[in-house]
Amino acid sequence: MLQDIHRCFHSRDRSVVVIKKIVVNLHIKQLARRMPFMAIYLSIVISIVFTAACSSSEKPKNRDDAKIHAFRGIHGLYFGESRDSSARGVGWLIYVDSKKNTGAIYYPAYGIQKIDGLELDSSSSQLHFSSKVNHTGISLKFSGTVSSTAIDGILYESVGGKDRKYEISFHEIMQSMSGVNVKQQTGEILSNIQYNSEGGDLLGDELLLLNDSNKLRIISTTAEGEIVSRYISPSVVRSEDTILFTEPWFPGDSLCRIVLGSKKATLQRRESGVFGKASVLMNLGSIPSVFEKVALR
Repeated sequence: MLQDIHRCFHSRDRSVVVIKKIVVNLHIKQLARRMPFMAIYLSIVISIVFTAACSSSEKPKNRDDAKIHAFRGIHGLYFGESRDSSARGVGWLIYVDSKKNTGAIYYPAYGIQKIDGLELDSSSSQLHFSSKVNHTGISLKFSGTVSSTAIDGILYESVGGKDRKYEISFHEIMQSMSGVNVKQQTGEILSNIQYNSEGGDLLGDELLLLNDSNKLRIISTTAEGEIVSRYISPSVVRSEDTILFTEPWFPGDSLCRIVLGSKKATLQRRESGVFGKASVLMNLGSIPSVFEKVALR
């Protein structure tokens, strides 16, 4: 009987606990015929033991999935959106491989930048990384928490001595990118932004197209001397090679049209109900392949 109590107490299966409680109760009934008072005493003790055993066999209601996720590591492509009121709707895209302590981040007009010093603490589920945008003096630092569904944290951006803070929530787009067929690409980057080395000015447009759970997302960036906008379009409709999307942060008519080609695309903005002159954007590469190449440099 004592062996049954010991096995039951150490069992993690609730059904085993219940079955063995029945077995022990039968032992007590047999004992009651010979030693009634001892049987009553054992019944009280065993009730306490079985209550503890059943409690320990139940799974915790608030199991820490975040720590398990962090312990296994994270590897994939994550799309993020700024949530704070001062920068709501600013889009971000990162690639993270915690096992190799590497990654890459999309920074509009300057391309895909390598992530340095990536660290994931499996005990606290804290993720930290930093990046320096090539030849610009722009630096980025991120600190956040990994859960089973998202990476939530704060990204600090330093540009020309001015600091800006973004509260970002990232969610996973693709878990693993190795061996992805280009024909099944997650998205692409289209751009005609040019840099004037003499004045240091940027001029043009850049679009990041991203397939996210059968939904097309666009991060639209416009540069007029400097980056004046880099927001996620709230409305995107695609019909074969033609895409219509809105830019509500600009005054007036906000509808734009993209016509995709194999290596180029054209962009038109509608003014007074009529689409204006088309500008040509070059295809800078497919996602995720460009991210993985930068991360593994």
